[in-house]
Amino acid sequence: MLLLAALLASACGPASDAPTGPPHGVVLVGLDTLRADGLGCYGNPRPTSPVIDGLAARGIVFERAISNASWTLPGFIAILSGAHPSAEVFSGRLRVSGATRFREAGFRTAAFTEGGYVSRQFGMDLGFDDYWEETQPVIAAPSPDTGVARTFGLAADWLRANGHEPFFLFVHTYEPHVPYQRGEFARDLPPGGLAGDDGRVASYDRELNNRVLDGHIPATPVEQAYVRALYDGGVAEADRRLGELLAELDALGVADRTVVAVTSDHGEQLGEHDPQALGLHGQSLWDTILHVPLVIHDPRRSDGGRRVAAQVRTVDVMPTLLEIAELDPEAADGRSLLPMMAGRESVDRPAYSELRVRETSQLRSATLRTGEQKLHLNAGLKDRRSLELYDVAADPGETRDLAMERPKQRAALDAELREWIGTIERRGSPWKRGTDIGDELQDRLRALGYGE
Repeated sequence: MLLLAALLASACGPASDAPTGPPHGVVLVGLDTLRADGLGCYGNPRPTSPVIDGLAARGIVFERAISNASWTLPGFIAILSGAHPSAEVFSGRLRVSGATRFREAGFRTAAFTEGGYVSRQFGMDLGFDDYWEETQPVIAAPSPDTGVARTFGLAADWLRANGHEPFFLFVHTYEPHVPYQRGEFARDLPPGGLAGDDGRVASYDRELNNRVLDGHIPATPVEQAYVRALYDGGVAEADRRLGELLAELDALGVADRTVVAVTSDHGEQLGEHDPQALGLHGQSLWDTILHVPLVIHDPRRSDGGRRVAAQVRTVDVMPTLLEIAELDPEAADGRSLLPMMAGRESVDRPAYSELRVRETSQLRSATLRTGEQKLHLNAGLKDRRSLELYDVAADPGETRDLAMERPKQRAALDAELREWIGTIERRGSPWKRGTDIGDELQDRLRALGYGE
């Protein structure tokens, strides 16, 4: 796989002044279910992300970062390990994590997550000295005692107590995951069929989502616009809380020596390919789900404000953070993005993504995205052709299947994609039948739309 992923660096201008020595701190922020276009720095016309946009203006924006998966568990396995899910890095529990490398190097390590698939029951606490996960409802109304406010608030508390030592901090929140209930951008929009008997919409939750899916509620542009506004409100809420955490770095006097990376495990369908798919992921591999943001700000660098157009992958995130800290990953399909950050590389990295039946590992769909083209292999999706080919450079919405018009390109990409699949499958399946995760966690996963 590493041979398949290897790319020759191409010169594109002089490198910036490289920092010397590891940073004092590294903060990795995972905003669950965040599409790239949820942020202003990726084109959202709403003011959803002034904090992240500020990081982008001072740091490096990767315009085309592609996730390996369309749901949370494999998405964060890749981000934390730098590798595609297989038995080598995950076997019911995470077996490889960059947090281990940071801890071995003397960094104090901590994680604050909202549980669900980012739970210690899946081994996500591997390598962390301190690990806190939410056990209350994963998304709650704005309050300092619940939801994203509590998660980032506890992370800030930890920083106040431990941030004077070298540290690696991972913060995860389910904002803007369903249920969407931040209404600041929806107040002046008609809710259409989403409104209850009182004419109001308390939140767009899984129950309402199911009523849209089964046709009891229409999914016209009116409902789609309202749901998108609620989704954007969740993005804004997460952005505000991130701002409070970054303010703590300033208060501690370590902001100028702390690297901050913001990304997501996957995006979200908001009616683009199927009007009824409002607030869904985990069923397909469209770019609305796989294209995620990636912003890295290293304040010690002199080249802030750059945008990298070349395609990268979420498996590249941890190798990058480790190299910034002058550490090596334990096992990785990804490669450090420092050459791109320094302007020494500009070649698209091929992005492999897959969707498997949870707990059985049966392949439903896989994609290979080269930067300009994207091939879908649909093994278990009955409503789709077995192979679909899209020119994502000219057709970023993936609206015109060119598989029959470009047979040579289709065949070449199909052979390469199957090689990726075979290589990963030879490593062994990460998914285990009958894993007992307990009733409490199962209830929390159901509330997020996962599970039976």
